[in-house]
Amino acid sequence: MSPAPGARDGRAPGAARDMAAGASPREGSTAPGGGLAEGATATLTRQAWQLPGSTLQTAQIAADLRGQLVRAGYEIVFACEDEACGGFDFRYALPLLPEPQMHVDLGDYRYIAARHEAPGGGALVALMVSRSEQTGYIQLTHLASGAAGQVVTSSKSGGLPGPLDGPAAETSASVSPSFGGDQAAGVTARLAQAGRAPLDDLTFAPGSSRLGDGPFASLRQLADYLEAHPGAQALLVGHSDSTGALPRNIALSEQRARSVMARLSDGLGVPARQLRAEGAGFLAPRASNATAQGRASNRRVEVVLLRAGDAP
Repeated sequence: MSPAPGARDGRAPGAARDMAAGASPREGSTAPGGGLAEGATATLTRQAWQLPGSTLQTAQIAADLRGQLVRAGYEIVFACEDEACGGFDFRYALPLLPEPQMHVDLGDYRYIAARHEAPGGGALVALMVSRSEQTGYIQLTHLASGAAGQVVTSSKSGGLPGPLDGPAAETSASVSPSFGGDQAAGVTARLAQAGRAPLDDLTFAPGSSRLGDGPFASLRQLADYLEAHPGAQALLVGHSDSTGALPRNIALSEQRARSVMARLSDGLGVPARQLRAEGAGFLAPRASNATAQGRASNRRVEVVLLRAGDAP
């Protein structure tokens, strides 16, 4: 399959293998929820990625992609997981790419449908996320008329950009499956471009501030960035979902940020003067707290550059 329209000039992100893709013209919309004008000529594109060696669970991968769609102006119209979706019957009713391009574990998959409306066109997106023991799998199905909702799946550098800002966000979405080991490059690029980056490969036990054993590629890349920019100072901000009282969530999110700071300082040699930690609780969500996927996306630690510094 080839990338979605407008995405032919780049590469799949990092270690995420870009699998077969294809596009074909369609008329009107046959997907639930509509989103395209009846009789409109649209293009249907399917694209799949494999994430070899990724330790992220399907819920984490789906939550990240869902957050990107929401930030790009898409409305989530439906989301479910394995048995709640309908298990075997639901999975085999979907037009998914065959093995080995796309693999679905019937007991462990996530499905998201989203809609984007804009003057002169519209778009529907369906995401299927699953995994095998050692590999994550993503399929994006994209139906669009006009330029609205065009999905950019590659970039000049090989890592994908973050959500598009400004007017372009009205007609474009950046869906960037850059996870696990290849997320490290994304941290560096986002710090350079936006001065902030989510550390989405970190893991914590539920309700705990104890950081998992790792190794975490995002922390290695952040440590390398701070070593290369000795004048830089980074703020680690912990975030939570909206479950529970705000004071408790602020305390827990700060404790998680401090756990990350300790790992960077004690395990990766980052000078303490370059790091600070704070907790925001549920005051800065990046997705809706009304769903399990949204809450998972909101539980995170982000790094914000307080001072960029200069490379020596």
